[in-house]
Amino acid sequence: MGDVSGRGPGPDAQIDLDALADLLADLDGGQASTRPVSIALPAPLADALLLLTESGVLTSTSAAASAELERLVRNLALRLQLDELYRDRPDLRPDEETVAAVRARNRVVIDQGAA
Repeated sequence: MGDVSGRGPGPDAQIDLDALADLLADLDGGQASTRPVSIALPAPLADALLLLTESGVLTSTSAAASAELERLVRNLALRLQLDELYRDRPDLRPDEETVAAVRARNRVVIDQGAA
């Protein structure tokens, strides 16, 4: 199976952060309209979601997928904002030692391949 991460060209990609922030703000009220979309999932993931929904662990596959996609988009938006800040003010970027100390203090494990 090919790359299913959904990641695009990387940090050089240009995006209108204000437009992204506006779209995310529209989600904050909890009254955003919905739009049906079609996505391809690896079969085992689709089957696992169906099993969890049918057993009552999840109330809705769509709600679970929406929540996780929203979390992903918000994390990417934050990362893009930080990248822009660090481009403009590289002196604000924490060094690796500081990042390691914060991660250790907060018991955070960061997948280096993650978004």
